[in-house]
Amino acid sequence: MKKILLYGIDQQRISTISGIASGMSDELHVVKNQELSEKVIDILEKEAHPHFTEEPVRNLELCMFAGFDREGIFTFIEELRKTGIRRPVFATVTANNLEWNFEKVLVDVNQEHIEMQKMNSSETKND
Repeated sequence: MKKILLYGIDQQRISTISGIASGMSDELHVVKNQELSEKVIDILEKEAHPHFTEEPVRNLELCMFAGFDREGIFTFIEELRKTGIRRPVFATVTANNLEWNFEKVLVDVNQEHIEMQKMNSSETKND
């Protein structure tokens, strides 16, 4: 089953992502604040909640792919790029993070994203 987990993404972008996901995934689940402490595997096994219903308690965002192969992820990202909306931070479910609580994945992936941006910025300055 292909499933996309979203957190911290505004309703307009959720609608755009949902439109793309409808042809590429089985379910879209907007992670609620109360689910942050739950394991990724437990959230994946829940019934999907595809609607944004609350303000995030963390000022972070994530679009997490489960069950997608590399090509499917890149196709999704390319389709999202074509819309012109601001892209969220992306991650994929792995054997390692499946047992982590969602908040750990959210924080770690966003920190990695910040570090990559810094690295890319310094490489651009050195060119």
